[in-house]
Amino acid sequence: RMSLSATRLVEGDICRTLNLAGKVPVGFAVSDEEKVCHHCQSTSAGSAIMETVSPAAKVTFVDAVVAGFRKAVTFGGTASRPEFWYWILFSVLIRLVTTTADAFVYPEDINLDPNTIDLDSIASELATAVQHSFASVTFAAEIILLVPTISLTMRRFRDASWKPWLAGLCYLGIYASLAGSLVIASSMLSILTIAGGVTGQETTIVGGFLALVFAVLVQFASVIIIVIGASQPTKRTSAI
Repeated sequence: RMSLSATRLVEGDICRTLNLAGKVPVGFAVSDEEKVCHHCQSTSAGSAIMETVSPAAKVTFVDAVVAGFRKAVTFGGTASRPEFWYWILFSVLIRLVTTTADAFVYPEDINLDPNTIDLDSIASELATAVQHSFASVTFAAEIILLVPTISLTMRRFRDASWKPWLAGLCYLGIYASLAGSLVIASSMLSILTIAGGVTGQETTIVGGFLALVFAVLVQFASVIIIVIGASQPTKRTSAI
């Protein structure tokens, strides 16, 4: 039978082993009362054990939204799956509200005549719609949510052991291809209206169409990568 002093000596050896190795031996259980080491008066071993064995705190919708704005420019660290998808849900709800508001502010943009075949009228209506989009509530919301969304995605990728820069590259591809699509579409409309039609511009029209298809593919691939990466479970263990 082990004496009290010998028992404390063994416990002290276990404590020092935990502090040095940073690991919990198999079968060694630690209760709440043992979080503070009774031998070295240090909380490092107990805290490390509790951090390892305790489950992650549940993230609510409000918590995710608050954390998204609070860490808007924090590109380091990690983010859990609930935190990411709650933020995406919040972004979707905001866009629904803003697009509804824009429909009341610019009702002419949603009342375009689908039977119009006059290229000049189509070009004029599209140009007006684009101008209104840059002065819309939706565009302002996109600017406000852009950086928090990018930083959150990078933290989510890091939490899933994916390369964070891949998330930034995906967003770069999305917005760069979107801007390129607007430029290409404007050029094609100019050719069709100002240059007098397709005659003599076949190569330019085909090239522009292929560029638009490529831009759409880039956006689609970028979104797929973000969805797959953000859906991965947490693979990083807390550093002790």
